[in-house]
Amino acid sequence: MDPLEQFRKELAVRGAEIRTLQELREKAEADVKRLELDVLEKGQLLTWYENKVAQLETDYEEALKSRNAEIRSYEIRVAVLEAELEKAGLGKGETSKTVEK
Repeated sequence: MDPLEQFRKELAVRGAEIRTLQELREKAEADVKRLELDVLEKGQLLTWYENKVAQLETDYEEALKSRNAEIRSYEIRVAVLEAELEKAGLGKGETSKTVEK
């Protein structure tokens, strides 16, 4: 085989290797873009979940404050009623005796 023919064969092999490497590079770049979009989507989803959790925590705290205020309101009403009963001469233990009679 003469040197020119040998050179052409090596050139053809190198050309095929370069095309294969270019295809692999293009595939890798496409994979990277897909992964970047996936990461972006996951980040947005994570942000949505974080916001949802924050809103649920806020809602829970508000409901708890409301419930505590309601309980406090009942405690005050009970204290007022107990004070009225004591003024009327009925102690805490005496009310049940009165009801039994």
